[in-house]
Amino acid sequence: MSHRILIVEDDSTLGDMFCRTLEAQGYEVELACDGKSGLASLMSNPPDLVLLDMHLPFMSGYDIIQKIRQTEATKDVRIIAATASTVAQTIPVVQDADLLLMKPISLMELDTMVTRLLHQDLQKNTPQAANQASPETEDDAETENVSQNVAQGMSQNVAQDDPTSPSSTSTPGM
Repeated sequence: MSHRILIVEDDSTLGDMFCRTLEAQGYEVELACDGKSGLASLMSNPPDLVLLDMHLPFMSGYDIIQKIRQTEATKDVRIIAATASTVAQTIPVVQDADLLLMKPISLMELDTMVTRLLHQDLQKNTPQAANQASPETEDDAETENVSQNVAQGMSQNVAQDDPTSPSSTSTPGM
């Protein structure tokens, strides 16, 4: 049985990219382009996970999170909230989401986070989960390695672009 994911995203380019990425991983994916249709789809056929833009036409992602958590049939649906707003982290309803991803979203990061959230659900439902000694999984280690590599690459790029950096290759007087 494949996991079902609902993507609620009003930017059609982003929505299509997210759909293709998750479908390529074997998930059953549905796309809603506004808050009202997203909520209707969610309530009529609850997914395992929803990727939810916070700023949507007709109904905000914040309102949708509240409805999800207040409704018995959907209260356990995993929620990844997506926003470009740094202020969103401080809004209490966003804390009801399982994850907050800041836009722009890396497709690799999206895939990793979806897998992690759905894997957590599987662990909760299996007796072996209680017997695992370490909470770290291969996905966690892989994500940590990717994060470290990205951070190292970013600091190297900053050093190369910084003319005051000793490792900068600029020639004096040019």
